[in-house]
Amino acid sequence: MTTITIPDGNTISVTSFDNNSYLVQANTQLVIANGGIVSGLITVTGNPAGRGGGNLEVQSGGTALNTIVSSGGYTRVSGAALNTTISSGGNLEVDAGGSALTTVVSSAGNMYQASGGYVSGLTVSRGGQVQIGGTATAIVDNGGGDNVFSAGTAVGTVVVNGGSESVNAGGVASGTVVSGGNQFVKPLDDIEITAISSV
Repeated sequence: MTTITIPDGNTISVTSFDNNSYLVQANTQLVIANGGIVSGLITVTGNPAGRGGGNLEVQSGGTALNTIVSSGGYTRVSGAALNTTISSGGNLEVDAGGSALTTVVSSAGNMYQASGGYVSGLTVSRGGQVQIGGTATAIVDNGGGDNVFSAGTAVGTVVVNGGSESVNAGGVASGTVVSGGNQFVKPLDDIEITAISSV
């Protein structure tokens, strides 16, 4: 297995199984197309000179198995992303039809989930922020926050140790457990909330 650093200004496309690792820096792009699977570590990051971040695009039918996104790096998932860590200003977008499984968002990382996107095994902590517009299951811990938008559904969320969950009009929170965290519902009469418990 080799680590491939994508040259400045270049895009690499993966269309089959690939066990290499990739470094995706500012002004570069990695595209995992239909049928492509990258099993090595993908590191998507920015640039100290402020040129913005690298870009990873996981298209429908593509799969990224291990990804770290930080420092202005950006990842867009219409396929599947497993074992993803978002931190230090990194960004993850899960589009309609996309899936993110086992994701950690922390340390000023950000995740946006569109309607029709699926997120499972999500952990949000230490200043990480998540916008839920599809269906998600999450643990929100230690200063992390999730925001359930209209058409968003948070199922079995555990909010602990200073974490927070906000549920907006049209959003659904089902089976939420709050223990040492906070849940904010606004406005109450427009939101479907089921099975909330505090421990």
